[in-house]
Amino acid sequence: MRLVARRVGSLAWLALVLCACTPETEYEMGEPIEMGPFTFVIEQAYERLSAFPNGDPRMEILVDLRLDAAAGAKVKLDEFLNDTAGDRGMIIHPHVEIRDKDGQSFMGWVRRLSGRQLWRAEFPLVDDAGGVESASLYLHRRAGDFRLVIDNPDRRSGQSSRAAVMLGPAS
Repeated sequence: MRLVARRVGSLAWLALVLCACTPETEYEMGEPIEMGPFTFVIEQAYERLSAFPNGDPRMEILVDLRLDAAAGAKVKLDEFLNDTAGDRGMIIHPHVEIRDKDGQSFMGWVRRLSGRQLWRAEFPLVDDAGGVESASLYLHRRAGDFRLVIDNPDRRSGQSSRAAVMLGPAS
């Protein structure tokens, strides 16, 4: 009887773990991604060296998106992906991040570049735990070292809960 109880407990734990996993779909750059009312593509990713107000350098990874469709959208793409629509106001709870092969993640935010079609996600390479001082650890990183991961805040039928895009060949 104990053996049966242990197996049932193990199966219940496994079921809980599997339910907690979010289905992730891999996309290629340039492939349409559908999330909520939006369809967009990741056009390119690249690095930009910038500086903090004190002059210390930091690396940023920039990801350009092109909006192809916004069927029935009541919010803008940046509000959707930054989770700033509605009651949230200025508090940002972004649904976009980049991850390196070691699992280190960096949060980003999306902003409009031009018109209604061109958008950019920006990811400063600063470790939350290490603060501004950690930026020097990431000055050598390149866009190809990362995967873009986007959680779908309004999953609809046939859509993935999460999209992942490799940003290029690793350097």
